[in-house]
Amino acid sequence: MADSKEKKREIKERNKRIKNSKKSKKRAENNMVGSFLYFALFALLVTVVILVSVRAYDFGTKIFSEDGAEAPPGTDVEITISSGDSVSDVAEKLLDKNVIENKTVFTIQSKLFDADFKEGTYVVNTSNSAEDIIEILSAKDGDEES
Repeated sequence: MADSKEKKREIKERNKRIKNSKKSKKRAENNMVGSFLYFALFALLVTVVILVSVRAYDFGTKIFSEDGAEAPPGTDVEITISSGDSVSDVAEKLLDKNVIENKTVFTIQSKLFDADFKEGTYVVNTSNSAEDIIEILSAKDGDEES
């Protein structure tokens, strides 16, 4: 009987060790999965930060760029500004005539250069910089030429 109790106790201890071993393996697997997910999330975050930074840099470069939509000599284009046209309306007209490349960039540039567009008909060139275009369209009298 003592042998029987001893065997039962040994079996119980062995089963306990096996159970603990399985728990350890499971814990190790969970740690590995957690580490992988943490690394993947970190890599994704770094990628997003890099992409946002590159886009922000490109956008900032466009805002302060002195280049026109086309290389000189460009093409002369007639633009008519009506009474009540907003900066957005003017930007849309310029974009439709390929004088500017980006409506949002021009809108921000207009705010930076304190644009005050006057009603009238103007001739601008597709090689003019945004600052030049804003200066032309803000002239006191219409019928201005670049």
